[in-house]
Amino acid sequence: MFAIACVLLIAQQNQQRQQPASKRFIKGNIPLEEIFAEWNTKGLKGPRYICLCTQTKCDTRPSWPQRSFAEGEAIPVLGDFNKNRKQQMGFTQCSPL
Repeated sequence: MFAIACVLLIAQQNQQRQQPASKRFIKGNIPLEEIFAEWNTKGLKGPRYICLCTQTKCDTRPSWPQRSFAEGEAIPVLGDFNKNRKQQMGFTQCSPL
């Protein structure tokens, strides 16, 4: 029984690693470099920022990454329009890359 559980856990972890970084970030924090690398691979251009949540809680719903963040947590942002939207959501400290 334990061996079957281990095999299922490993299979699930492998499946999660195969998902794009932006999709994995919806479920939880990952290194932000992985998201920037995905954007590079997809040819996404525009100003890039790392924005910090400066409130007790910042909620990005309904926009990507569709989850809540605690004060001090960071998100990657592509483009000035998205930066302005995230600032309205509480990510007021944005640094360009």
